[in-house]
Amino acid sequence: MHATSRRMGADVQQREWAGRVSPEIDQALCILCGDCVPSCPCEALTLGVDAVILDQDLCVYCGDCEDVCPVGAIALPYQVVLGSRPADAPSHEE
Repeated sequence: MHATSRRMGADVQQREWAGRVSPEIDQALCILCGDCVPSCPCEALTLGVDAVILDQDLCVYCGDCEDVCPVGAIALPYQVVLGSRPADAPSHEE
């Protein structure tokens, strides 16, 4: 799985493994503007009637949704270290 993130810079072309993490959406802050939906390169976000819905299986943790949110309702847990997938980690390429 390849993804390029503007947040990490042009020299980072691949994110092999980030564990089972995903953006955290604070629905109380979200104004349902929908800016995050088209920003997602993997179509992991959809705009529902009263909430933004994240499909965690599609999310590649690129951070684009966080970058475009005008009210800061989306946050990524930055304590995760990106790097090569451990040998015993499940593959998302199936």
